[in-house]
Amino acid sequence: MSVVFDINRNSMWLTQNAGSGKLNYSVKDNNAIFEEVVRELDNNPISQVNKISYFDIKDIDVTDCSFSDFCKVAKFAKTSFSAFDYDESLLNSYKDIFEENENSNFYQYFDEERLSCANKGDMHLYYEVQKIAQVAQNMLRIYRDGFEGNLTDDGYFIKDVFTDLSCTGFYGNYRLAECNYSFGQDSYELVVEFDRDSTKEKPVVNVSIGTSLSDKMLPGRYVVDINSVDLKNATPLELFAYYAYMDSLKNDKWYQSYNQNQTFTELFLSGAFEIESLSEFTDKQVNLLEVTQKAKEILLDKLDSEKGEDINLGEIGKSYSRDLLKKWLMTYDEIIFSLGEDESQI
Repeated sequence: MSVVFDINRNSMWLTQNAGSGKLNYSVKDNNAIFEEVVRELDNNPISQVNKISYFDIKDIDVTDCSFSDFCKVAKFAKTSFSAFDYDESLLNSYKDIFEENENSNFYQYFDEERLSCANKGDMHLYYEVQKIAQVAQNMLRIYRDGFEGNLTDDGYFIKDVFTDLSCTGFYGNYRLAECNYSFGQDSYELVVEFDRDSTKEKPVVNVSIGTSLSDKMLPGRYVVDINSVDLKNATPLELFAYYAYMDSLKNDKWYQSYNQNQTFTELFLSGAFEIESLSEFTDKQVNLLEVTQKAKEILLDKLDSEKGEDINLGEIGKSYSRDLLKKWLMTYDEIIFSLGEDESQI
């Protein structure tokens, strides 16, 4: 099985420890006393070596500075606040992108970079870049608002002025699919998003389900490992998730609009799945080849028997143009061919 149900799964935008960041030091005699060793140099705790303080970076604008200056700002933030524990090697990997003698807008760059990771489904990298983006956003706010009156003698904030919530949230649509389907007498809203464990090499998505009448999402999410989906022995939910992802590969701007008319929908509306309940959608095992062959037979029969331009597939108020159904047939043939069958023999 490529799918696991997780009752506690959250949206991909929520960091695991969002809102739990804290200062890495306490204040005593108006000086910062670090509670933990952040790193060591020659076996000397960070509190005993030269550190970057706010005095060193207070005049640096992260929207207009050099890469080395941004690294200084980031180092101050990481030293000060637990949520900014970014990977220094990751930050340094961006060095060659910027000319050292030219200033850049690092707030904009890393905000766009993390969303670029989300666009590619690399949520693991998204969360790593997000820490740097949060640093840039926090330090831009501090630079513009000024907090000089809240500093220890050695240049650290007496009171916590940071936040680790500023870069989470819902950006654009970022839904691989959002569709409404009827199973028996009940209607459901299904949403597919990249899962927090997804990487570019190993895409993982999750499916949330809501009831159309109550407009509320049911608890938990179905987590689907795309690379592990067995197309000839899968649940309809797995196939729904699989094609939501596969369809996104054909559209570089998938995140700008919900995918309503995806491949799975073209199969589902034929009636070939014969799903009578939500439990059948989540648990029933089907063979995609057999389902697609049946869907093709249904449509060919309808196109032959119906005389008008609009074809009713048996759903109340649901009629589709003859040209649209012919496009669906092309989709079916593509699926059959991809599964190693000759569609001319169907």
